[in-house]
Amino acid sequence: MRNSPPSKSSSNVSIRVGASELPTKRKSTTIVGTVLGIVSALAVALGIFSVFIWRRRQTDRYADSSDSFLRMFSYKELKIATRNFKSQLGRGGFGSVFKGSLPDGTIVAVKRMECSRQDEKQFRAEISSLGNIHHMNLVRLRGFCAQGSRRLLVHDYMPNGSLNSFLFTSQSKSKRRPENILLDSNLSPKLADFGLARLVGRDFSRVLTTTRGTRGYLAPEWIFGLPISTKVDVYSFGMTLLEIISGGRNIDLNMQDSSLIYFPAWAVTQIQQGKTINVVEKDVVEAADMEEVRRACVIVLLCIQEDDEVRPSMRQVVQMLEGKMEPQPPQIPSYAFMDKHVDQSDIDSYGSYSHSVLSGLLV
Repeated sequence: MRNSPPSKSSSNVSIRVGASELPTKRKSTTIVGTVLGIVSALAVALGIFSVFIWRRRQTDRYADSSDSFLRMFSYKELKIATRNFKSQLGRGGFGSVFKGSLPDGTIVAVKRMECSRQDEKQFRAEISSLGNIHHMNLVRLRGFCAQGSRRLLVHDYMPNGSLNSFLFTSQSKSKRRPENILLDSNLSPKLADFGLARLVGRDFSRVLTTTRGTRGYLAPEWIFGLPISTKVDVYSFGMTLLEIISGGRNIDLNMQDSSLIYFPAWAVTQIQQGKTINVVEKDVVEAADMEEVRRACVIVLLCIQEDDEVRPSMRQVVQMLEGKMEPQPPQIPSYAFMDKHVDQSDIDSYGSYSHSVLSGLLV
């Protein structure tokens, strides 16, 4: 501090202070700018992080395979879409199916699986593989849910339901009807549940299918745990073709005539005796070419042979139906010669006939 010489005109005192002790406008501006820069940087970082998380979640909404394009739904989404699983469309060997509506208005069928034994990683891997399978006659798989122990599949909705609803009246429906041949809005057939056996394992799938509804369409080797091949599908096709031709179920416990309970046995006898017209539904007789119907009946007998090696391949079946290949005279299955009386316990044992029944050895 320095005292100024006395002046007549002033008595002011001057004090000199260091520049570092005086706040300046420039310094204030620097501090504010720094703070704003930090805030901006944090905002940008937060924005980038948010975008990353969002994109990650969007990516995770699809299966692991980049080629599958399957959407991964949350359980909550499907619960809302189905209105808490209110509208049940049906129940099959792998679980129950419910009608649902997605936020964009798309109607879907949601299958709530009740038998998957795979963990989430295995389940997603199998589903991703199934998602890569596309065919005009397969019901499209849109997505899935694998949340905790819950396993659900989302398929295209088939507005015309299953084929059986067109073949049989409501009075003749039973729990053993086939559910996996569905019809779209143009009545084009679509096969459902394709490949789902991979999600539960072959052995467990055999148990489920044998006990939950389609046993009348299963080849004997499937029911009795023998080695299987693609010929099991030929057998199932033969049974389905027989029902289309006849309008009758392969197994119908409501029939008063016990000889008609297992319809294929009676049909085989009629066809063998040249009485094909007795097997054919009246509407088919009036509208179809009976020569083509007789050919179809012979093809049916070839398809439902007990010995899988005797059955034709599906390629041969198609060629025979198209008239490009002549069907060979079929062997007569042993169940065609069985006792006409059928006991309820024989049906309940395997859903069709026990092995002794199929061999004509009814006890």
